[in-house]
Amino acid sequence: MVIYLDESYDNHHRYLLLGALFLPDSKPVVRKMIGIRAAAAYCETTGGWREIKYNNCYRECDYRVASEVVDLFFSEDAWYRCIVVDQTLLDLKRFGAVFESDVLKRARAYKKFCELLIGHNSDGIEGGVLLAERMTRCRGDRFVEVMGEAFCRPGVDWSAGHRVPILRHVQEVDSKIDTYIPLQMCDLLTGCILNDLVPAENPWKNKIRRYLLGKLGMRDFAPGTWRRRLRWLEPKFNVWHWRPGSPQRKRPR
Repeated sequence: MVIYLDESYDNHHRYLLLGALFLPDSKPVVRKMIGIRAAAAYCETTGGWREIKYNNCYRECDYRVASEVVDLFFSEDAWYRCIVVDQTLLDLKRFGAVFESDVLKRARAYKKFCELLIGHNSDGIEGGVLLAERMTRCRGDRFVEVMGEAFCRPGVDWSAGHRVPILRHVQEVDSKIDTYIPLQMCDLLTGCILNDLVPAENPWKNKIRRYLLGKLGMRDFAPGTWRRRLRWLEPKFNVWHWRPGSPQRKRPR
């Protein structure tokens, strides 16, 4: 199992979104995404390959390639989870002492939400690999070490009761490298959810969000709409709109 982890947030940083793409076998998705990109000659004007990401969906050709990646997600053995944090509801006092900076407290909160996202969706996973996009909020703050301590030690923390830990390896990687191209799929799915919270001025970004919603059979990603459809969609696609008081640990087995 390979888990791809990515972040997204709006320009005002009100919303923090963490998306995780789960692939029991990543090789077919890597091969097919590279094929989609090659068939469309999806390149930058400088000559390098263009990333298939939400922020790059500016033109019709971007939308066509992005919609093929959405189709690929639904056709493959893959599932996606997202946690949405409205940071106006976040009490930073819970994440550090009064004399510590808000930057440090936000980094701790960020890691805690990453931990919850993976931990609440790790049933049945043993010896997996977590590949995280190089993220702005955890840079230089022991993200890899903290996630390793939480998931990579057998019989400890989230792996309590397991002889084999949930994860065997945690690494920050660059989504531009072909080996890690599924991170671009994760980014695209997460960006569509962000677009529902903060619609873009560019029509192609809004159109790819509507395309994903159409594939899911949903009207929007709002908390109320999501709760009504959660049970039906959960195996493939799940969004958790976090609120204060949400569960902090998974229930005992």
